[in-house]
Parts: sequence; structure tokens; C-alpha cells
Amino acid sequence: MDQAIYHAGTDKIYAVRGQWLLKFNASTASLESALKFVSNISGPSCIVAIGANLYIGTTFSPSCYAQVPPFFNQWLTRDIYVVDTATFTVSGRLNMDTSTYLFENIFSNFQAYYNNGYNDLVTDGTNLYGTVNAAAPFKVDPSNVAGTFDNNAFGPSGGLVYEPLHDRVWMTDITGPNVRAFSTTPIAGDDWNNSGTVSPFISGITFAATAQKIYFVQGDFNIGMVDASAVFPIFTDFPFTLFDLTRIDSTANRVRAVNGLPSNPLNDKVLVPTWDDDAVVVWDPATDTVDSVKTGFTSPVDVISTPTKNWAVQSGVTPFREIT
Repeated sequence: MDQAIYHAGTDKIYAVRGQWLLKFNASTASLESALKFVSNISGPSCIVAIGANLYIGTTFSPSCYAQVPPFFNQWLTRDIYVVDTATFTVSGRLNMDTSTYLFENIFSNFQAYYNNGYNDLVTDGTNLYGTVNAAAPFKVDPSNVAGTFDNNAFGPSGGLVYEPLHDRVWMTDITGPNVRAFSTTPIAGDDWNNSGTVSPFISGITFAATAQKIYFVQGDFNIGMVDASAVFPIFTDFPFTLFDLTRIDSTANRVRAVNGLPSNPLNDKVLVPTWDDDAVVVWDPATDTVDSVKTGFTSPVDVISTPTKNWAVQSGVTPFREIT
């Protein structure tokens, strides 16, 4: 699976894999339906929900713009697609498959870091935020794309998360490498901060709501923390703290907080899937220590949380395994 989310409105798990959207039972993780929502893409996809709609960002690798003049005339199907959860059908697309939005450059080296197209979609409940090639992050209201599209010019990104305390979007910048925090009003403005260099590489990022902390994964076995309640002067570097996940060569690429699910056994915890050693690390934001390490998974690449359960998203034959 490229990514999976839990949708409360339908009480289902939705997962994307390239050009396929899959629907699973949230209690048993059994497959219920499959939809080929688009053709002519070959890269990973990402997914987020706003209300009854699923928004799916697509990529293509290798990038298939024309290699002879005129350049930039083959955008194929790298767009954001809309699926209605009530009917499980494609209801439209945002038509963001042009150079106005893709910001692709034939001489760019960004593809060395990730596939060209739309990555890391997140939402504040109304707007979509994401990363696309050299325009990271961007902000758009899907009901009015042409009138609201706005972007900054950093990237490529290893992860993105919306933080509501100060209406900010946080991004891990792979080329920095550092963590950046952007005000979203407007996102193209100069109101942003970063962490300074965080080396080696950094990737996934999440917001722990109760603790009011940002967490990101760094290197093979570290987790980083930033106080999200703080307000930082423009252009200043904000402080961060690195902690040892206690897993050697674990290769953690994503990190997810369990927020606002009081009946979930891991509510308020932070989950780190470590695909190289088949484990999920449970981090306690209250003490900033490892709570436990769950093992027995098959290359977990992500995690999702429902009101009562947590699932590891695996890259093996079995797509999900419950975290118990």
C-alpha cells in the first residue's frame, strides 16, 4: 500500500496503491471493494478525506514530459482525483495537471528524491495542503482551485502535517535537511521558520494534539520533537530535541499520532512503523520515552487508527495487521 486512512463518515479504511483505490472493513481489515480510479500513472499515490470526498494525489515515474521541443506538453494524469465515498465512484478531478500547478522543470533533480506529481496531501478540514515537485508546500480549496491555489517554493518534502494551534503547515525538507513551519495565511508569504540542519536524512512528521508537540523521524533510529505551542519570530531557527527510538537500523519513514480517540487503546500516543526490522514503536509524548515496541509485522510502512483499533500498513502480502 502507498497510504491508507480511516474515514469516520463511512467507518471504512481506504487505501491507495498506484491507480487503485481499495476499501476495507475497519474492524476486520478485510477487503470490500476495489476501484481503478485512473489509468496511465506508475508512481505511488496519496490520500486524504474532506467530508464525504476522498482526494487522491497521483504521481508518475519516470516523469513523462516531452523530451524534445516543445517541452512540458505531456502532463499525463498527474492530478488530484475526487472519489465520492457514498457511491465509491470517481466524481471528478481538480484539473491540476498543467504547468500552472506542477512546476516541473526538465533539468530539475527533484525526481532523485521522489516521484513527480502530488505527494503528502493533508487537510485542515476545508483546504488541501500538499507538495508537488519544486512547489512545496501548496494550499488550495478544492471547490475553487483557480481562485485559491497558493504555494511556497521549498522541497522536496519527506512529509507534511497541518497544525491547528497557530494555523501552520509543517514540512520535512529532504534537501535541507531540516524541518520547516509555514503560516498558511498566505502560505506563499515570508512567515516561515525552520529547525536548522537535521542530519542525516529526515522524513515523516506528525502533530500530537494533547501534548501539543510536533514529531518527526530522523536517520535510522531517532525521533525529533518540537514544541508546537510556541510562536517563533519570522526567519528564526526553532529548537528541537532528538530522542533515540532504541531500534538500530530501523529505517522509520513515517510517524503518526493517535489523536482524539478516547476508546482507542493507544490514544495520545505516537506510532512509528520501522519497516526494516518489522516493528512499530509506541512513543509516549507525555514523557518522551518509548512506551513499548510491537513486533511481528511484515515491513510496516505506515499506521492508521480507528476509534477502537490501530493497524500497521504493511508492504507484504497481507496489507494490514492489528497493533496489539
